[in-house]
Formats: sequence, C-alpha cells, structure tokens
Amino acid sequence: MTLAAGFIGVIPMQGMMILQYSQQWQAADIFRAAPLLGPAQICHGARRAVLCFLTFPALIVLAGLIVLIRRDPADLLLLIPGMLCMPVMASLPNLNGEAVPLSNSTEEAKSVGRGMLMMGAMMFSLVLTGLAFAAQAMGWFWWFVLAEAVVCLCVYYAMKRSLADVSWPSLE
Repeated sequence: MTLAAGFIGVIPMQGMMILQYSQQWQAADIFRAAPLLGPAQICHGARRAVLCFLTFPALIVLAGLIVLIRRDPADLLLLIPGMLCMPVMASLPNLNGEAVPLSNSTEEAKSVGRGMLMMGAMMFSLVLTGLAFAAQAMGWFWWFVLAEAVVCLCVYYAMKRSLADVSWPSLE
C-alpha cells in the first residue's frame, strides 16, 4: 500500500499527458481566438479537472482499500506525501506551454519524450515513497511532510509563473 500511495501523484500527470491528444487537434486553434494571452488558463483548468474527476476518486478508492485491507487508519498517513506532490506532477506536462488539452495529434502520443517523462516521474515517486516510509519508521514523518510541502509549494509556484509567461506561438 505504501508503494501505491507514492504513485498517487503520478495519476494527474498521466491524465494531463493523455488529455493533450485528439484526432481533431487542428480544432485547438480555437483557443487562439479566445481572449487569452497564452495557454496558462486552459492548462490550469484542465489540471483542476483532472485532479477533481480522475485523481481524487482514485485517492478515495485507494484510501478505502487501505482501510479495508490494512484495518489501520495510521496507514492513511502515507498518502500525504503523494498528495502533496499532485499539483507539481500535474503541472509537469504543461511546462513551456506544452500539453494544451486536445492540441496534439494522436501520432505524437507515441513519442519517446513522453515515456521518458513518465519514467522520471515514477523514479521520483519510488524515491519519495522510500523516504516517506523511512521517515515514518524513524519517527520524523511530520518533519518530512513539512519539508516536502515547502519544496512542493516553491516548485509549484515557480512552474505556475513560468507557464504564465508563455504566449501562444505564431501561426505563421
């Protein structure tokens, strides 16, 4: 269950990566007609939708399974590190204004870069899970959570600011 709790942060990233592909990807040019300076608002809305309709239901199911299988509510604490990194992981595909929802063809979904990003996120999740488990075993879990929260907040706002600075690429 500890491993599943660590990977809960990868779910929104995977959802955001899947949402960027569409067979009618040319229709995404309508985003440029909207009075938006760049893709930031659309990416933030898609991220919120993925967190609300995909990630939180998965989190509730995982919490229910932990309670049913382990029967120890203290095991739910191990969900906190994965939950803290959810906004950061969900924003990762949107760096540099990429992964605008429905804006890429389905052929681009087969690219190597997408797989490398996912592998890096999974490695990060494994490390995070190991650190959270070790912190809980050593009795400094809440210090670990505090440090992770500070790092995640700083990284999230830096990513949000960099996405806000991105403008639409030229149509020419």
